[in-house]
Amino acid sequence: MEDSRRQLSAVRNVVAGLLLLYKEKLHLLSPPHEPELLIKRDVHPTLGAAGEIQFVGTGRKTVDVQQIKERFKRLGVSVDWKLFDAINEIRNDIEHYYTSQSRASVREALSKSFVLIRDFITSELQESPLELLGAECWNSLLDVADVYNREAAECRATFDAVDWRYQALDACIREIRCAECGSSLIRTTHVGQYSPEMDFQCTSCGSEFTAEDAVEACVVEHFAGDAYIAMTDGGEPPYGRCPNCQKETFVLEEFVCLACGSSLDYDECSLCGASLSLDEQDLDGLCGYCNYRMEKIRDE
Repeated sequence: MEDSRRQLSAVRNVVAGLLLLYKEKLHLLSPPHEPELLIKRDVHPTLGAAGEIQFVGTGRKTVDVQQIKERFKRLGVSVDWKLFDAINEIRNDIEHYYTSQSRASVREALSKSFVLIRDFITSELQESPLELLGAECWNSLLDVADVYNREAAECRATFDAVDWRYQALDACIREIRCAECGSSLIRTTHVGQYSPEMDFQCTSCGSEFTAEDAVEACVVEHFAGDAYIAMTDGGEPPYGRCPNCQKETFVLEEFVCLACGSSLDYDECSLCGASLSLDEQDLDGLCGYCNYRMEKIRDE
């Protein structure tokens, strides 16, 4: 129990430390007369002694992650937020789904934080990580990063030995995570062409599962950005439900289901020749309009 608390505390401290670095940048960018302005959550306009408009921070609460993102964007401060969100997600996974075997998840979070810490201190704070953090802290991060990176490289090598058949599957499978502990340190003993029954094992908690179990989550994660754009701005979604296996793994750019390998049963409408969408596959070879016309004829 003591060991588990220490690991969770380590990840919490790393995320908190990153946020402190980001707030220090906001502190440096704040005006001299109001050095905590950009750190305060609530910022309001007020009139100065000469009647000029000034902004002041009020209250004790400081900016949260979303506000830091917004202020950095407006101020031109660069952070790899995708990487930060991945670290924060690992923190949440460990906190809510922690097992006594999830040490690799901790190393993963610390290793990824190493990149963010190094880049932010050198690029945005114009400081030396060694001098700012001290030799003991900095060398500990270097050691953890080295261990994790070696293990991650070994896991990636097992993926490289597989013929994934489809470019989209090769890209999606790299998003794989353990459903039990959230670690991305996953390896396979499978060699050769991809099969839905091929095995995976999490080197963090030891969980075993098949590609068929994991590919749906990988597709959803990989295409999350494109799916959001399609939902908000219109257009064809990047993937949909497979008519054969009923998983959300049918990728439209390759017209194939990445889970079961099935393709569309019908490409064109048998009456008008129009291309058929994924949603029209259950209309027995007709497009939506022709199916509607046939139903009207049958009802007459």
